[in-house]
Amino acid sequence: MGRINVLDTHVANMIAAGEVVENPASVVKELMENAIDAHAESVTVEIQNGGITYIRVTDDGSGMDREDAKTAFLRHATSKISKADDLGGISTLGFRGEALAAISSVSKIDLITKTRECELGSALRVEAGNVIRESESGCPNGTTIIVRELFYNTPARMRFLKKDATEAASVESVVKSVALSHPEVSVKFIKDGKDVLHTPGDGVLKSCMYAIFGRDFVNNMNEVSIQEKGIKVSGFSCTPQGSRGNRALQFFFVNGRAVKSRMLSVALDNAYKERIMKGRFPTCVLMMEIPLGQVDVNVHPAKTEVKFAAERDVFDVVYFGVKSALERSEKRPTPPPPAPKTVPVDNITENQTVIESIISPKKEKVAYEPEANVKKPPEERKPPVFANGRTGSIFASSQRMLFKSSEFTPYKVEAPETEPLEEKTQTTVRKEVETAAAIEPEGKIQKAEADTPDIRLIGEAMNTYIIAECENSVFFIDKHAAHERIIFEKLKNSRGEIQTQLLLTPEIVSLDSRACAVLLENKVELSRLGFEIDDFGGGKVAVSAVPDGIDANDALSVLDGLAETLKSGARAAQPEVISETMYSVACKAAIKAGQKNSDEELLAIARRVLCEDDIRYCPHGRPVMIEYTKNDLERKFKRIV
Repeated sequence: MGRINVLDTHVANMIAAGEVVENPASVVKELMENAIDAHAESVTVEIQNGGITYIRVTDDGSGMDREDAKTAFLRHATSKISKADDLGGISTLGFRGEALAAISSVSKIDLITKTRECELGSALRVEAGNVIRESESGCPNGTTIIVRELFYNTPARMRFLKKDATEAASVESVVKSVALSHPEVSVKFIKDGKDVLHTPGDGVLKSCMYAIFGRDFVNNMNEVSIQEKGIKVSGFSCTPQGSRGNRALQFFFVNGRAVKSRMLSVALDNAYKERIMKGRFPTCVLMMEIPLGQVDVNVHPAKTEVKFAAERDVFDVVYFGVKSALERSEKRPTPPPPAPKTVPVDNITENQTVIESIISPKKEKVAYEPEANVKKPPEERKPPVFANGRTGSIFASSQRMLFKSSEFTPYKVEAPETEPLEEKTQTTVRKEVETAAAIEPEGKIQKAEADTPDIRLIGEAMNTYIIAECENSVFFIDKHAAHERIIFEKLKNSRGEIQTQLLLTPEIVSLDSRACAVLLENKVELSRLGFEIDDFGGGKVAVSAVPDGIDANDALSVLDGLAETLKSGARAAQPEVISETMYSVACKAAIKAGQKNSDEELLAIARRVLCEDDIRYCPHGRPVMIEYTKNDLERKFKRIV
């Protein structure tokens, strides 16, 4: 190891350039932030060949006098801080004083600047960090910096640059981000002589977003506004329909600074849980105002990462702000209920009774049957007793209403005395719409009774999509997705404990040794999810009970998926695993696309969807309903323009 030497200024600048100047986009970012710190009202960015050969940034800010213009290119020359204590309350975008020194050390720079107090401005030429020419210049107030031949003196760095189009796209992304962070500044972007972007600079975030992303993006956004625990979050987050396939359109700003934060992305994702499909990501433009002493911006060379003193508080405010905006957007007004119609008791059909119970479910579900038709079992008849001490059959209660797949007629399960019970219970009878409505909070029952709108069933398309009319809108409802969500809400209301249905004869399932082991390790937790299992030996488990509402084959496929999840190290008691199991159970228990259903069934589902705000998306995030207003249809048919 040699002697310790003090690096000269040129070498030190080259090292700083490696931290600050990675590509043309990083140059543009530093120069635009300097312009905003100089209180500019407008900033123009122009590039050629992806910014490799030419970058020009012009602003109308405060400018610099001749002495400050030369000093600005020295390393650690800054007007933003003067002592160590200033680092605890940084309010400007730049503060280290390294950007201009780093940029000038790897490029050729022309600087033209003028303050409002000076009659003439100053012009400087800087190459490789050295001022080679300076003079007075007639110029407008503000600063213009032209960067030419980036990395001309560092060929190794030049080889790492990408194609011109790729570098230009990176520059454009930076320009958009800075423009969003300060909508009060008018930003213009010119690429290879063509105007690409121009924001109004009126201080309204929505108009800035409109100029950058267009109308469709803005129309799919909900306004976010919340202030809690000394933290203010404002801006916009997308509707579920506005989600994207990546996180490129997630913008977070802390005190006007664009930041990247895994924690903020997780808070955003959690707010959209169960509202968007897997593999899709929400978009947002969120502005956070946090006390300067509660955030540290001096943790990354490019200043894109920050640390929060109270991460949990920041997480909560972002999460609840976005979730509240989503819930507000999903609520739709319902018209007053129609006048009640009196129907003679003698004319009430079984279907009418069932449909009313779905729209306004009661605590107990008892199928309507005339007294004369009810067969009372003999007094000595008792339910079978299983090895685990529990009694019953795959039918949890004979008082529940069960539906045939092709009809909507309720019936009670009665095993004839002349027929063995085993033959009757080999196939699980799947519960349809009323199963999902069997347990609902009392408040929701009252709401359903009071806010039932006047809904007209038009029909069904492709045995999949319910078509209904309400007020001045036509609704297309995915019956499987809607029923799946209805069942999922029921399971959530069960507080994570899924009701079980006992199998008359246990199913023996063969698994690999690891899957068998993890299932048995989580045996107690699995019982809360509706599965009763025991070790059968030889790498097999005996399944004696499955979640209520699905048949044995579907239940076993859910159990197989659970085994794969648990093999990755998860525990069955974890909220994520419970939620995923409820998703699967709801999907298996729901009526299927292509299945024929009666008009009463379809109308019952439509009423649930249109009357309840939480049935808008299936548990996997797919939309349950598409709405076309009268205005939309008249525009399609050119009745109005």
